Amino acid sequence: MKNFIDINNSKNADVRLYLIHHAGGSHMLYRPWSHLLPGWIKCIALELPGRGMGFGEPLPESMEQVIELFLNQIQTDKPFAIFGHSMGGLIAYELTLRLQNLGLSPVWLGISAFKPPHLKNKENLSRASFNDDQLTEYLEKLGGSKDFCEDRVVMKMMLDIVRSDFRIIESWRMSDAKISDKTVVHSFSGLYDVAVTPQMISSWQDYINGKFLHSTFDGDHFYLNSFPSSLINKIVSDLNFNR
Repeated sequence: MKNFIDINNSKNADVRLYLIHHAGGSHMLYRPWSHLLPGWIKCIALELPGRGMGFGEPLPESMEQVIELFLNQIQTDKPFAIFGHSMGGLIAYELTLRLQNLGLSPVWLGISAFKPPHLKNKENLSRASFNDDQLTEYLEKLGGSKDFCEDRVVMKMMLDIVRSDFRIIESWRMSDAKISDKTVVHSFSGLYDVAVTPQMISSWQDYINGKFLHSTFDGDHFYLNSFPSSLINKIVSDLNFNR
């Protein structure tokens, strides 16, 4: 089982940046970041089982299982930060709360394209129950069709992974605890995201006791595929300020 993938192989970094992917995704979401990050940031992708480097492994069955798995991967001997996109944003938030309770707060948390607790917990959309056509249509609306494959067998496997991840999201009730002032929080959104609007993302500030920032990009739910450099520049600026 390999859920800890070194993206940029930085040997003498001052800060570790942990990256968590979206539902149905893998560490490959962050591979393009390898040549965009300065050497003082060590970039590490945390990958859910059953895809990418762990393809063929059993898929996770619960959010608690995912949090415990990633909690054991986080190294806290030097300053660290966590960024999560979509489902990864949910995991990043819950993981930060768990670390905070252990007295091990990250210096920075990035939450991208995921609703804050009061909105997520009111959702009644069951994407895990969508058939393949419905799920494909939903993902296309989000802008995620670039991940699709024309091979029907491969696409079926991909949709099964997405559906499993949605089941984990939809069965989890988010905590409404606040991130402490030891962690700077920056939320990110796509201006044309039909699922998670910038207005929704901005209300994350109600769950933050310390510094809160919000940035939008001229894109959809998967804006970070189109604007990786712009996003990374904001992250690097935040982390440089907190070095």
